[in-house]
Amino acid sequence: MSSHGSAPGAVAVPTGAPRLQVATDVAGVRRLAAVAVALGGLYALGALLPFWYLGAPEAGAAFFPPAGLTVCVLGLSPRRTWPLWLAVVATAEIAVDLTHGQTIGMALGFAAANVVEPLLGTTALIWATRRLSTMRAQLAGYVATAVALGPVAGAAIGATTAIVVGGGSGWFSIAGKWWIGDALGVLVVATPILAWSRWAYSDVEC
Repeated sequence: MSSHGSAPGAVAVPTGAPRLQVATDVAGVRRLAAVAVALGGLYALGALLPFWYLGAPEAGAAFFPPAGLTVCVLGLSPRRTWPLWLAVVATAEIAVDLTHGQTIGMALGFAAANVVEPLLGTTALIWATRRLSTMRAQLAGYVATAVALGPVAGAAIGATTAIVVGGGSGWFSIAGKWWIGDALGVLVVATPILAWSRWAYSDVEC
């Protein structure tokens, strides 16, 4: 017999399912927000380092840890979340630059450099990793893509910004410093984290 006010033969829908879905969605949003806040804070802290120990940070830093941080975050997260992480990185970079005397044009250019670099490096790394079978080949692919190729793009954009917008001189010198600083950042920061995550995943699979 149907309940009062219900049409005969109506199918009952579990009332708990929508609530469970909403709770799951809210928990996922909270996790993303927490990671975004942590990423923004850590990136800003790392981006402050050149301003603390360099007289002209736009000329490139000898060591830039945020370059490794962004590669880690992209490499360990689904691609659908990449736009969020890159937006956080760009916002943090612009905020740090503007609060330390850089012009809006330079801040935007440096933000573009620090977004394109990890995007290109990580995309190339994923592409290479799927086509390389041995550990040695994958290590070489990592060095060629995340450590070398990505920072080349960042260095080119950063040096161009420093010359065209900032009025600097010596494009190759600035690009070289940018590349070394970002490559070391990826090598020192990203390498152990990505290696540990790979080892942990392999251990779970076994």
